[in-house]
Amino acid sequence: ELAGYRFTKSKTDLSKVLEITKERLIYADNDYESWEIFKEEIKQILDNFPKAMKEIVKTKLSMLLLQYIDVFIWKDALENLNLSEIFKEDDSEFLPKRFFSAKSYQHVHSGYVSDQDCSTQIDNINVSIERNPQTDKEHLIKISTNHMIRLSDDCIIDLINKTDSLHDDNKKTLRALLSDEVL
Repeated sequence: ELAGYRFTKSKTDLSKVLEITKERLIYADNDYESWEIFKEEIKQILDNFPKAMKEIVKTKLSMLLLQYIDVFIWKDALENLNLSEIFKEDDSEFLPKRFFSAKSYQHVHSGYVSDQDCSTQIDNINVSIERNPQTDKEHLIKISTNHMIRLSDDCIIDLINKTDSLHDDNKKTLRALLSDEVL
């Protein structure tokens, strides 16, 4: 029995990956340029979803997830990193006060759940300061955001409109998280 397919440009180029299994369809674009380009690529995938693939994906859509990973590279000593220049410190919705005074590697996870008409939205925000594994002289400031919709059994949605909505939620999250200088 066929479990699924994984499409890549080549074995070594994983900049765009489409994975289809019985449980899910995943499209990853590691060379993200803009939301409009990404959305058009999703539309093309959905519009051209071959009948054979529809036979593999036998379950009803139960979840939709957009994940973003933004990475900043800090090339100076960690003790010279002023996080309030990167993130909003006053009345920060996602970051505790101690985050701004720490001069070491750290990780903050926050999120929230909201019920909607026939679904539940779960938003996760992860911010970390970590050593760059490729060099001891650089540090990574990572922001990972996940915006997920869990659909009830009888829920019918317009995938493109819902992905637009999740993308807008991500922009709102970044506006609440990042300083005006970074935005």
